[in-house]
Amino acid sequence: MRTESEHCRLWNCAMSLGEGSAGGGVPDGTNGWSNRLYVSTKETDLDGPFHLLSYTYHMDQNQDHDFLLHGEPYAVRQPEIVPGQWYEFEYYVCMNTVDDNGVANSDGVIQYWLDGDLIYERSDLRFTEDHETNIIETNGPVGYYGGRYVTPQNLYSYYANHSMALNGTFGDGC
Repeated sequence: MRTESEHCRLWNCAMSLGEGSAGGGVPDGTNGWSNRLYVSTKETDLDGPFHLLSYTYHMDQNQDHDFLLHGEPYAVRQPEIVPGQWYEFEYYVCMNTVDDNGVANSDGVIQYWLDGDLIYERSDLRFTEDHETNIIETNGPVGYYGGRYVTPQNLYSYYANHSMALNGTFGDGC
């Protein structure tokens, strides 16, 4: 088992672009936020299977790491990601509400499913105080092996059938 962990981003689940969304930025409710899903080597062998990591920039803590491991507060399951195997990932991100005084409530939601099973659930997030301009701007597949790390070997990810639903529903039979 590895004692140090490295992470490879698979997906930008939802992002509001701005200085608070990445690169060590600090979200203040108006300057961006983000949620991403990574494959992680934490508590794995060098060749896998690997674990998952939810990585979120939000108003209460930038760079919030939630490993999907047994005993972690938001992990519903501890999935193992086997290299060379296809998986179906689903993500749900729901913005927090804002009260009448413009204060962000701690009710933003992130959920992940793997092959139809809920694996992660968190519902206490404050992403934004501004639903007009600090909203979900982008999501989708991405390959990124973080920051100052050098990949130990060539890495490959394949994606098929990417879809995004607005307000929690797909239209026309999707």
